[in-house]
Parts: sequence; structure tokens; C-alpha cells
Amino acid sequence: MKCIPFRLSDCCEDHETVCLGCEDRCGIDHDDGFPCQCHDECIQEGSCCQDFRKHCGGSTRLVTDDDLRILAESLLEMDVNNVGGLVTVDLQGQTSQTGEDEAPG
Repeated sequence: MKCIPFRLSDCCEDHETVCLGCEDRCGIDHDDGFPCQCHDECIQEGSCCQDFRKHCGGSTRLVTDDDLRILAESLLEMDVNNVGGLVTVDLQGQTSQTGEDEAPG
């Protein structure tokens, strides 16, 4: 099955159900004929249909920078060897409005 191009979606009554959903499409390989996908890799690709989780049991939630920061802080707090103090973040290339290098190291 191929879907009509997204820009022409108003010509088919079932376009949203057939082309923008995962019902009966879970686990199929990537298909360029659809504007969104229903296979496990769609999460990493960022191409999952909005109802992917509902029909395919997966999660379309991507890990955010805040999620990673919270995880890293939690792991450092739990570290019995206390290596948290040994971690240094060096943001090279950051400059101020005056043009001075704020991270010369």
C-alpha cells in the first residue's frame, strides 16, 4: 500500500487513519510511501507515527538533555568511589559578548 503525498491528503477521507497511523502496520520495514513509520527504529529516526505506542507497544519518548543530566547526577551521587569531584566539563569555544575566550584551556 502506498499513501498519496502528504500535501494531497485532503483528497482521501481515510488518509489520516491509513497513512498517519500504526494500526496494522507495526513492525513493517521503513516505507518511504508513508510520512510516518511504525517499526522499532522509528524511535531513533524520529519518524514514528503519533499512535506508535498505542498500537505497537513502543515508546516515542526520546531522551532529553535534562533526562541525561538527571541520570548523570544520580549516578555520581550513588558512586561509592566518589569520582564526581574528578569530572571536569570544558566548554571550549564559548565566548562572551566582548569576544574574549571564556574557556582558554
